[in-house]
Amino acid sequence: MIKEILQLMYKNHLSLNEIANKLSISHDKLINRLEMLVHLGYIIIVCNSSDKIKSGNEKTCKYCTLAKTCSEAENRESFGIAYQLTEKGKRVARKR
Repeated sequence: MIKEILQLMYKNHLSLNEIANKLSISHDKLINRLEMLVHLGYIIIVCNSSDKIKSGNEKTCKYCTLAKTCSEAENRESFGIAYQLTEKGKRVARKR
């Protein structure tokens, strides 16, 4: 499933909810897998605005191109978190 998640992120640019739906897994299970992918070095967290949002400072997100994805988060723990593939993740995603 690692390869499928990376390919959906790399080739299709889907939101987390869209990826979870496409893979028929819960949002929580997807978040757990993403945390594993971060640990393994396939992806990195490029934005974690959840702390800013909790403190009431949402100005950081105003012009963010990923704001739509953040607003779709069902789980407040993943609200405001954006991921990006590393070179290692891109290599795996490109494989057929």
